[in-house]
Amino acid sequence: MTGRPRELAALAPTAICARRVPSYEPLGEAREAAEGIRGRMVAVQEELDWEVYRLYGLIKEDLTYGGDDLPGLALGERAFEIVLARAMKAGEETAWFARHGSTPITEIPEHWPAGYRELVRRRLDLIEKDPNIRLLEKPEYKRRWAQESWEKRQEKAVREWLLDRLEDRRYWFDGQGRPLPRSVGQLADEVARDSDLTGVLALWEGRRTFR
Repeated sequence: MTGRPRELAALAPTAICARRVPSYEPLGEAREAAEGIRGRMVAVQEELDWEVYRLYGLIKEDLTYGGDDLPGLALGERAFEIVLARAMKAGEETAWFARHGSTPITEIPEHWPAGYRELVRRRLDLIEKDPNIRLLEKPEYKRRWAQESWEKRQEKAVREWLLDRLEDRRYWFDGQGRPLPRSVGQLADEVARDSDLTGVLALWEGRRTFR
């Protein structure tokens, strides 16, 4: 996974807004790519955890995935989270899913490759039967992957872009660099003629076009 954190940083809303005028398409594409990379990182971290259990002699069988079609994992899809979701369904209280913005699931996802579904089933069985693994496969000992939602990060990045744009010298100085007095109405007219700014303002407000 070398370089993955660097790729994620390049796909962050702040990075996208720094490279170009923000718009729906590039931000949407960046979000999709970022979620794919993050899902892959979560899946690989999960494989590392189960490999460490074996290397330390806590389990005898190899419960890592050997296929080349390892699926990316969304938060809520790890084995311990499925166990936690089942316990919550049975009445146990937990703030894990609400705190991390993830969806609790109690069944193994059908869209996973058959081999991976079977492997996770074996992991779930072992968590239930082995008290040592059950102790380790708890939220306290698992990576949280905590991160602000994409929506919040995008809103902040777009807002910063707008504030920077409004500080552009064209709005405050004339061609000779002298302060340019103007009324609020004149300034609003000038801003309305800036198609990039009005487009980004619409994006920030959640609309496709500016009116």
